[in-house]
Amino acid sequence: MWYLQLTDPAKPKLFINSDHGFLQSFFEDEGQHSRGRIRQLVVDLQGTQILTQFVLQAAELYAIDGETRFDWQDRMLTDVCSDVFEGKTPDEVSEMIEPGNLSDTLNSITTTVQRRRAPHESLERVLDLNI
Repeated sequence: MWYLQLTDPAKPKLFINSDHGFLQSFFEDEGQHSRGRIRQLVVDLQGTQILTQFVLQAAELYAIDGETRFDWQDRMLTDVCSDVFEGKTPDEVSEMIEPGNLSDTLNSITTTVQRRRAPHESLERVLDLNI
């Protein structure tokens, strides 16, 4: 249904698959549905999973670069998931995302994101969406 692209880490992009069976009928509807509304629908329905992916990508970049280089990355690690990553060094984060520890880390991220009152609002801020 969606794909997160970080080819340019400074400008993450969220792609929505309009061919996805669930969404296709909305795109074909002649009524009041618009592409902006479809984007809102995906963000509302999949916001937790998308935000979790953003947090994981931010952690990977932090582990590789040794610092947070982008505003969205800093927001993911401090604002969204400070409970999981606060005070962690790049080496510690690297350990957290290694295959043997990744499942526990993803569970922690997902739990933290789900506790947020409105995960889609965090996602909208990261992507600068005008929904």
